[in-house]
Amino acid sequence: MSSGIYIHVPFCHRRCTYCDFYLTTNTKLTDIFIKSLVKEFELVSKSLENKDIDSVFLGGGTPSILNKQQLSAVFSALKNYFNLSGESEITIECNPEDISKDTEKLEYFRNCGINRISIGTQSFINNELYFLTREHTEEDSVKAVRNAKNIFDNVSVDLIYSIPAQTEKSLMYNLDKIIELDIPHVSAYTLIFEEGTLLHKAYSKKKINKNTDAKESELYFLVNNYLASKGYMHYEVSNYAKPGFESKHNLKYWEFKDYIGFGPSAHSFCNKKRWNNVKSVTKYSEMLEKNLLPVEFSEIPDAVKMENDYFISVMRSKGVCFEDYSRLFGKNFEEVFENAVAANIKNGYAKIENGRFGLTDKGFALADTILLDFVN
Repeated sequence: MSSGIYIHVPFCHRRCTYCDFYLTTNTKLTDIFIKSLVKEFELVSKSLENKDIDSVFLGGGTPSILNKQQLSAVFSALKNYFNLSGESEITIECNPEDISKDTEKLEYFRNCGINRISIGTQSFINNELYFLTREHTEEDSVKAVRNAKNIFDNVSVDLIYSIPAQTEKSLMYNLDKIIELDIPHVSAYTLIFEEGTLLHKAYSKKKINKNTDAKESELYFLVNNYLASKGYMHYEVSNYAKPGFESKHNLKYWEFKDYIGFGPSAHSFCNKKRWNNVKSVTKYSEMLEKNLLPVEFSEIPDAVKMENDYFISVMRSKGVCFEDYSRLFGKNFEEVFENAVAANIKNGYAKIENGRFGLTDKGFALADTILLDFVN
């Protein structure tokens, strides 16, 4: 079975107030990072000899910060150390301001082999972008999408909603803009006040308010119902796609398949083992210079944890495949969880279809709570 590769590019020009990902604004470290990344490819490939790869995702951070020479080095090394399928889905995340004026960068992405663009628009409304401390404007977002669609068929945008003081009218403006631009994939996330972020600190000091759960639920169903009416499939809690445009790479996370993470803070799950890298570009590079894998933590989960991890992954998307569950855990899912299955179907939170037990839109809204019926 083919695996996916995730590459964490931990550089941004500045940190947005809501972001809790590992990153640095010291872009002078990019060359050192690329050299170390190539070394990590080499070391990992030795332990995963002849591993087939059919998806690559460059995330961050801001991968579109990298220049031509740096990206060329990354893709040259990928092709050298891994069996990259000719049918691979290869995605790069971009900030709108990086591609709204520079179409040459998009053309170079395509020449590298990239065939999917994920654009961090977050909103098409200037005052919402200002609140989110984004560096781009509504005009940049529109231009970035149009430029990307001129070169790539497979384009995705990120949308953040349930912003304080957001109205149904402003959310509909964003959704209508997505339809107008004919964007085939949307990742729509409610604004999360993650502890440790500047946003959470402002909330703790009562400088801003969160939306109520009821308000957030209203906005969630507005997104679901509107996108469904326009032909989008709700194939994961926060992801919507026109038929054929689901993210092949992200489905690996949600279908409990192997993926290998590279770069500082990247996580991996491969051959029933989990590990994550150190959260420091400097420490990451120092370890690789000594021919050491930059692993901070690794484990082979026991049977109970593996089953819990399975549920946490698959319940977010297409649900429990009865055949896969039996193969992985040697048990009949419908027998083991007979009562939980029946109760969730009765409440309209789940359904059985095509050999799977999966959540409905109503169930997705309560996914974390429903998971408690299945995990130990």
